[in-house]
Amino acid sequence: MDFGGNLPPGVPDTIYGDMIRIIETGGAHVVLDSSGKALEFGCRPGALLVMPNNYEAENLRRISFLRHNKSMFNRQLQSMYV
Repeated sequence: MDFGGNLPPGVPDTIYGDMIRIIETGGAHVVLDSSGKALEFGCRPGALLVMPNNYEAENLRRISFLRHNKSMFNRQLQSMYV
């Protein structure tokens, strides 16, 4: 399954992460191509593939280090294509 794009106004930033968690638990896999908070929250449950651009990848690395003092890329995320 593929999730991508900007979220419409009023949709919570956690929606991709919430849906990925449900889908991956059921045995399917997700590819995520988003940005900002939606991308950040979508990385947490472990999508099969995440496709940030260079700027988004650097932001994820900085956010992960500042908030968690370890890389989210070493946790659940399976693959990243930049």
